[in-house]
Amino acid sequence: RPEDTGRSTNCLINDVGIFVHKKERGFHNYALPYSWDVRLGHKALEAAREELDDDIDEAFVRDTLTELGYDQERLNAGVDQTLLEGFYVGSPDVSAEELRRRLAERLPPQLVPARRDPGLPVRGLPVSRPALRRARGRPHRAEARRESPRSNGPL
Repeated sequence: RPEDTGRSTNCLINDVGIFVHKKERGFHNYALPYSWDVRLGHKALEAAREELDDDIDEAFVRDTLTELGYDQERLNAGVDQTLLEGFYVGSPDVSAEELRRRLAERLPPQLVPARRDPGLPVRGLPVSRPALRRARGRPHRAEARRESPRSNGPL
């Protein structure tokens, strides 16, 4: 690790991002990607934990935030938070408590939707680009070609 920052990027602004993310969201912004590194065997758990234990100069970070004009009142965790919405394919008869329990078995707490009702049942989730376009009301490329007149000019 470099001596002047806790990251291999050697970028002091990265310390600012880590600090803000931890304060606003309650967890390190590298925690989720590192968890996958551990799951896939690219990184040992203890090495990941050690790398997430940053020694951040809070005075430097706060000075930088002031210089950038960042509203430091936002650093109070839980203020002005965007909530994660969940959609699932399955029985609409599954209780909110059961769904939350099942999600908590497989996901870190930050990825379990925060609402009282953690998920909205849907018939299916589009997984291909054409299905996503149709779900958004856009025609598939082939359909669009059939519907639009040809042009001899540049696109």
